Amino acid sequence: MLVAAEATRDGKAIVRSIHGDVTYQAEGGEFKKLRTNMELGPKTLLQSGADGVAYLQVNGYTSTVKLTENTKVTLAEMEQMGGMVGGDSKTNLKLDKGTVLGSVRKLSANSTYEVAVPNGVAGIRGTDFSVTVTVNANGSFTVDFRSVTGQLLCSVTPIGGGPGPNQQNNLTTGQTWTVTGTINQQGGAITATVGIPGNTPPAVQAGIVSAVQQTVTVIANAIAVASTGHGAGTTTTTTTPTQSSTSPSETGTTVTVTAQD
Repeated sequence: MLVAAEATRDGKAIVRSIHGDVTYQAEGGEFKKLRTNMELGPKTLLQSGADGVAYLQVNGYTSTVKLTENTKVTLAEMEQMGGMVGGDSKTNLKLDKGTVLGSVRKLSANSTYEVAVPNGVAGIRGTDFSVTVTVNANGSFTVDFRSVTGQLLCSVTPIGGGPGPNQQNNLTTGQTWTVTGTINQQGGAITATVGIPGNTPPAVQAGIVSAVQQTVTVIANAIAVASTGHGAGTTTTTTTPTQSSTSPSETGTTVTVTAQD
């Protein structure tokens, strides 16, 4: 007997509470004031003002998300297959600026939950997380990934469609990763900063540093492609160990890669 495959259906987000100025724009529509208990479909754009905060239940029971002030985020994809509880789901939020904080329940093996940022994506599985995108006055951007509890897999992709594989950083409870990108006519520079606890085994520390070096090398090369049409001619890498002034056991590593035409 043949069994028909379960159809994929659009998910939705439900607005649970709002404080201050928050607006939304459905696909192809105009900006309107967001209201409590509204149901929002895929591709809805949300914007919060200087005093705006909103809490949403996203894609069924998949997650709860908080938008903080001055945030611009799109509910790019929300799909459901099977039951609301225990079924498969696909969620993709596109964060252009500001901060989203979320709590994602444990997902099925075939489910995905991602937060896309200007230079990459954070994949989330049963995690409390925050992602912040800051757009700087000079046109550069800074992305902060943080795992509050659980696992946050950050994958940084080449900017502007440049060559190179994705590079990943797997954050666990309490870990953060900051990536800053700058684009200019001479190519570009990228700086990534990652804090490594002092009790981290040396082999793990070396692996984290290596991953950051690979990541910023790929991004720097992609920036050169985006701004000049060709890859970086040379790159230089500097690795600097740091130590907390208040807690000597807390160490960090700053890796800077600069691309020159």
